[in-house]
Amino acid sequence: MSSLVPFDRSINDYKLFLVLAGVFPQEPMSTFGHTFLVLAPAEHDTPFLSWRAINFVANTESVSPMMMYFRGAFFSLEGIYEEIYLHQKLQDYVGEASREFRFFPIKVSDEEFEYLRYNLNVVKSVSHPYNFFAYNCAHGLYNLLYQSLDFLPSPRRRIMAPLELVNILSDNDRLYTPFIRRSLMERIKEMTDDEQAELKYLEWLNRQAGTRMCLAREHQMANLRHTLSQRDVDREEFFISDVEWERPHGYFRFEGGVIVDEDGIYSNIRFRPILHDITDNPHFFKSENTFELFSMSLNMRDSRIKLHRFDYLHVRSTPLHDKWFRSLSWSIYLGNVDSVNNFNFGLGKSFGLINRYDIVMESLVVNSVRYDNGFGNYLGLENQIYTRANNRFRYGLAHVHLYRTFQNKKCKEAKFWFSFNMNNNNSLYTEGIYNSKTKFNLRFSLRRYF
Repeated sequence: MSSLVPFDRSINDYKLFLVLAGVFPQEPMSTFGHTFLVLAPAEHDTPFLSWRAINFVANTESVSPMMMYFRGAFFSLEGIYEEIYLHQKLQDYVGEASREFRFFPIKVSDEEFEYLRYNLNVVKSVSHPYNFFAYNCAHGLYNLLYQSLDFLPSPRRRIMAPLELVNILSDNDRLYTPFIRRSLMERIKEMTDDEQAELKYLEWLNRQAGTRMCLAREHQMANLRHTLSQRDVDREEFFISDVEWERPHGYFRFEGGVIVDEDGIYSNIRFRPILHDITDNPHFFKSENTFELFSMSLNMRDSRIKLHRFDYLHVRSTPLHDKWFRSLSWSIYLGNVDSVNNFNFGLGKSFGLINRYDIVMESLVVNSVRYDNGFGNYLGLENQIYTRANNRFRYGLAHVHLYRTFQNKKCKEAKFWFSFNMNNNNSLYTEGIYNSKTKFNLRFSLRRYF
């Protein structure tokens, strides 16, 4: 086939994109993000938003929501290749589902592109199996690309997440630097013109699920549009080149190190298979959302191994509460810490403090149900201050103060942590914890991402 063509840096000068939609843990289907392709039409002067979006999705028209999750997780659904206009596809991510997009131009020759269009018509004419983990959107798109582009590795049976599709194409030198389209919420927070930001916010509000027609809001929007039309307003760039893009860390993390406490020094290892928390680099997995499953920590002292903690589930959503977006923050935790079973639920708010929300404060009212030779209920506050910036060095402070209901018993814990990225796959992590049960301990570890 012909050699690859080095296109210009204007987004309209490319002909094929892989789109990576950001993580959105509020929806279980979006925990790992989404992906789809964008193809240039035959007409060269077609606006970019009228290009064709190619998506591999499950056909759920005749399936109930409960059966959809059951069959999608444990069996299979019918998978179809969907072709719609790009502006229609982006409507799936407005309102509360607004998130960040990265458009990766794919290096493709003219012959490969025409072969891709031919193969697309073929796969659209038949049905395919679809499973959340084995044959999802990323797997379906990679099969199409593998059939059309030269020298790609054979598709693996399990491509679990869209990010893995990006990594495979990147490893085979098929991707250019991406263009980024930030979420509407992020764009509004960075606007310096208050009236422009207010108009964008009202437009966002109109797209929320269940929003009813409000004549007062429509009148306010009309007045703002008229005011802005009478003066010069900085034009918002729809796409910007993401020159700082770097490959995000993997999902599986292993930590090995030592713990120092009043009894001496001993070893500690942690297995954290899925997905990330606030101490990880937030370049792709945003720090405002924590999602962890089956994390385990083991202490080794005097040739004995002891289970320090096992986290079955930790989900945390802490969007910033400001003059535009007044979302509540919440946290759910289920696990075992030092042989005590815990179920914690927290509700509160998160605020940006310094430099465009790079440093934030989270404050939650927490109710904790614990079982340790009997059930106990604790109620109190959890406060955190930490950095959400995409920096090599990150840090945080946390304090928890709980009272046992109907008893004069307190549970207190204070914690600090530091994390330093040596490279994309390795980081140094340090944390110090003081609590009313185990007193003070200091942990030093090396964190490895896979």
